Amino acid sequence: MSSPWVLKVKDQFMKISTLLFLYFFYSLVGFAQDVELSTEETKLYNQIMEYRKQNGLPAIPFSKALTFVAKSHVEDLAITESKRDPSCNMHSWGEDPRWSACCYTNDHAQASCMWNKPKEMTSYPGAGYEIAHGGPGSFVATAESALSGWKKAPVTTP
Repeated sequence: MSSPWVLKVKDQFMKISTLLFLYFFYSLVGFAQDVELSTEETKLYNQIMEYRKQNGLPAIPFSKALTFVAKSHVEDLAITESKRDPSCNMHSWGEDPRWSACCYTNDHAQASCMWNKPKEMTSYPGAGYEIAHGGPGSFVATAESALSGWKKAPVTTP
């Protein structure tokens, strides 16, 4: 059993990252703000909620605003992957008139760029955090692979 502090950190991290994490499964079509989850995304959301329940944590609500930001980021990553500076990781945002661009490096010097995207792009009042799950080329993520990768990710907080 984890200590109460570890559970609190995990809860805070899970609340913030879960919603953004779900949205890396969106197909890369348009910028409609009428956001719905696919069958696989719904499966992942339900698996994460079950994992939270097993760890004594409450369910978290679905957020259309965070979904919109994450879907936008997925589109941006797909478009900018081949031209992104190698020092800029998957938390970076490319040039687009709909948002400010930034290069998120492994030293986290530009972390606020990613954290502030929900406020910049929507009326969402909080910060945004994410765990990117994917791969180059024809990689296909599943709910199972995403949850497994997410559970293995180190717990970090801003």
